[in-house]
Amino acid sequence: GTGNTTFTNVLEANNYNFTYNTTGGANWTSRNLQLNLIVNKGSPYVGAFFNHQATDISVNFPSTVEFRGNSTITLTPPTFNLYIDHLSRGNGNPYSENLELNGGTHTLKYNTTGNANWTSNTITRTLTVNKATPILNISIDYLFNDKTVTYPSSSVIQGNSSTVYGGADLSFTLFRNFFTSLGSGNASNTDTYSAGNWNFTYNTTGGANYTSRNLQINLTVSKGALSGSLSTPTVTYPSTITATASESNQGDADVAYRIYCNQITLMASQTGSAPSGSVILPAGSNSCVFNTTS
Repeated sequence: GTGNTTFTNVLEANNYNFTYNTTGGANWTSRNLQLNLIVNKGSPYVGAFFNHQATDISVNFPSTVEFRGNSTITLTPPTFNLYIDHLSRGNGNPYSENLELNGGTHTLKYNTTGNANWTSNTITRTLTVNKATPILNISIDYLFNDKTVTYPSSSVIQGNSSTVYGGADLSFTLFRNFFTSLGSGNASNTDTYSAGNWNFTYNTTGGANYTSRNLQINLTVSKGALSGSLSTPTVTYPSTITATASESNQGDADVAYRIYCNQITLMASQTGSAPSGSVILPAGSNSCVFNTTS
């Protein structure tokens, strides 16, 4: 401008020189005044948000989260970029995506490398996705509690999981007494267990989206009552009498069966099956007994 002048403008980042002068006149010499103006680059605001919250957050799997980045810069704006877990998702101001991520820790970064008028700037936030608890079931004879049965009884042990979504990497195993595997996946085992206490465990070691979990159930098998029969004929003294026992008990390989007559005469003894034996008894009424040590 000329005369008494004012210059007003928004200048880009740079070094500027301003000169105000006169070439003089009949009564005045020429004169020159200079000033230098340095316009530094501005620092752009960048914001990063989870579900509109400008802070780190924690959610439980499965959850959908909005990832958003924005800036208030409108004058000669630079390019803004959004990254999730160090991978570029896109650029824009604002830029947002709705995502469901696996369990673990995830980073959101929104940045600009700047331009002629703006410096670079970056903001990073952290999202924690907590693992979910898998749904497991373990049962004895279709009931979800400890059970007592009497030998010999057949028992159905089942372990299953209804965890499906996001659990493709999960493995499930049914164990007897902590170490013996009875099957994997949705497992079922039917067996007649010997007298004693039995523990069954159904578990998973967890995966990307689910924690590990362990369920236990106990089966108590009480000793059963042995059964059997004894047949003895009527004979004439001094004929030999043969007493024959019979039984059909399961799991009796260690049971000692005996036939006694008149409480003291041992006619026969056998382990694991019914014995038979012969003896000459005195004339009269004699009592023979079939028994076991259990």
